[in-house]
Formats: sequence, structure tokens, C-alpha cells
Amino acid sequence: MHILCVGQCTLDYVWHADTLPTGEGKHLAHAFQMQGGGIAANAAVAIARLGAQVRLWSRVGDDAAGLAIREELIVHGVGVESVEIVPSAQTSVSSITVDAAGERQIVNFRGTKLAHSPPQLPNALLSETNVVLADTRWPEAAMCAFATARAAGVPTVLDADVSAQEIVVQLLPLTDFAIFSAPGFHAFVPGATDIEMALRSAFMPSMRMVAVTCGAQGVAWCDSEDFGTLPAFTISDVKDTTGAGQAFHGAFAYAIAVGQLPRDALRFASASAALKCRHIGARNGLPTADTVANFITEFAPKVQNRFSHL
Repeated sequence: MHILCVGQCTLDYVWHADTLPTGEGKHLAHAFQMQGGGIAANAAVAIARLGAQVRLWSRVGDDAAGLAIREELIVHGVGVESVEIVPSAQTSVSSITVDAAGERQIVNFRGTKLAHSPPQLPNALLSETNVVLADTRWPEAAMCAFATARAAGVPTVLDADVSAQEIVVQLLPLTDFAIFSAPGFHAFVPGATDIEMALRSAFMPSMRMVAVTCGAQGVAWCDSEDFGTLPAFTISDVKDTTGAGQAFHGAFAYAIAVGQLPRDALRFASASAALKCRHIGARNGLPTADTVANFITEFAPKVQNRFSHL
């Protein structure tokens, strides 16, 4: 089984403090980590941990951060042959502060001189690929990969985080499964309050499902026939929510690749994200497929009929 992830990779500087900083002045941290991050890259690591073969199509600069990112991805089992090193470019980096409750604040620098258009999908990348997952941070590559996948009948999963509306509009017609973060959904459907109506407005006939992750409220989804919600898994020992969204998307793509029905894939993804939150760091504690299956058996919530408001 092979999955292709397309989009962003970063180097994250993670600070752990009692509270998230506000205003000017000095703020003390009681722990620090430097680790790889980025939407598509974290999803790729989550997929590798679940047990699938995964490759990443991305770009980094020829700086120390870019080299560190590639080396860590290799350690996690992600194929980096198509992680392009761009001469004289600066790699994307993020500063992440995590508070005592596991909530985080992120400041991201997306790099310089990394953009180039139009990109060409390396011929070998789609060979034997079962699912393509993309974020919106490198839209030209996402469009290229999704168009190629659609022509080949390969399912596509879009991680629709906060981004320019026109980018999402361009990608949705080539998307089979669009999964928005709550902030990304609010940016795409500004002012929406009725979640079913908002999801149906985003759904297209060419899609199989559109969904939005709503944190502690769980996940709401609709397809061509139905609308439903899936409550979040309740865990008491949350340490860090960093990377939970990427764990969700990576696990969803994995579940689709192994043949799960979309609604079951949402449950599998929700469980994977919850398990990640028990550990500090976006990539620490990412579960194996067996761990997720056992967790679902013990704690699985039932799909409820609906909730009406975001």
C-alpha cells in the first residue's frame, strides 16, 4: 500500500510553558524541542507509523533546517526522494508554544524562494499509489497531483486548513474527500452558523465527502445522501494538541487506502488524533494501526444524528 503526501514541511521550534504568552516582554519556557513539522510532512509520518509506504512531494531550502527535515523524515520511514532542495532558498520554520493544558500557539515563517510554477509531478510518484493527500501550502503541486490522481482514478484527500479561499475553490473539484479544520472552514464559509447547510454548500457532485473537525465537538460530515456527526474521543490525559490535525488527515488517508468506508475512516482518524494528544510533540506518540483499532474497540463513540451549529 502506497500513499503520496504533497505540500508543506517545516522545522519546528517547540517551547513548553505554563501559559501561552500575551503581550510584550520575556516569557519563560520549562522545556524545548526542535523537530520536523509541517502539514503534509506530519501526515506522512503519521501514515508511516500506521504501517503504509508513504512518499512526500515537498520543497526545502539548501540550509541547515532543510537538511535536518529530510534526515528526520528518513528516520521516520518517509520516502524523501521527491523532497526537492531549492538552492538559495530558506526553509519554512515555526515557533510553537504549548501550555500546560496542551493547547498551542504557532508562528510560522513559510520560507523564501521556494515557490515555482508550474511544478511537474515526478513520474514515479503516482505509481502504485492508493491515495493522494495534499495540503494547501503548495497549491500548484496539489493541483498537479490531484489532477493526475483524478485521471488515474486514485482517491484524493484535501487537508483544508486556513488558506486563501481561491486556492480551496480551485482544489475542491479535484477532491474526493475534503476535510476542513474549524478555522479553515470558517474562512471558507464566513459567517456560517448552521453546520449542515454550510457543509452542503461546500459539497460538490464530484466529491465523495466533505467534513469539518470541530475539536471537542467532534467531526461533522456530509456526502451526497446524508449528514452526520461523530463525537470526539474523550481522553483525560491531554498533553499536546500540536499535530493532531495532521494525525487525523494522515489516518483518514490510510483508512481509505486500506478499504475502510469513509464514515469508518472518520472514526479511525479521530481515534488516531486523540491518541497523539497524549504525547508532547507533533510526531511523538503517533499510533500504530493496531493501537488505533484497540482504542476504538474500547472507547468508540457512536455516530450521533446531527448538531446544528458551529
